[in-house]
Amino acid sequence: MPASSRRFAPPRQLLKGGDLESLRATLNTNQRYLRRWANRLGGFVDWEPTWTAATTNPVLGNGTLTGTYSGVGNMLIAKYRLIPGSTTTFGSGSYMFNLPEAAQPVADDMAIGQGTVTLGANRYHYLMILDTTGAVHVSPSGLESAWTATNPATFADGDTFVGQVVYEGL
Repeated sequence: MPASSRRFAPPRQLLKGGDLESLRATLNTNQRYLRRWANRLGGFVDWEPTWTAATTNPVLGNGTLTGTYSGVGNMLIAKYRLIPGSTTTFGSGSYMFNLPEAAQPVADDMAIGQGTVTLGANRYHYLMILDTTGAVHVSPSGLESAWTATNPATFADGDTFVGQVVYEGL
């Protein structure tokens, strides 16, 4: 068959019913297939996490926030790396991150990973908690208070946060 006579044929699932829910289900399935192929071809896929705070959101400025994620089926692993720069403003309130793909709803807050804040020579370990709205909070893993711009110490240019979560996607 000559190339000029070939036409793109959409998946049959898109043609069934034609409703928005069918389209969403097909797109979610296709996203999972793409992720599986990415795993086979080299592992993690880059994504851009969002960093927020409970009261006033931080502004990254010249800092860097990167993420990678991978998964098999609905099981996902996401990694975060935050390095503030000299123009980063830190906002106020406890810090949160988003997920690369939506999570299965949870009835109560659930620990899905951990993170490490390195402030100078000191390291602080935190749990990463999925809340009922789908946000990931960085919370104490012991007697420490929640991670904020000034607690456990002042977060500054050159300090780091790294974290990893494992969760069930939709």
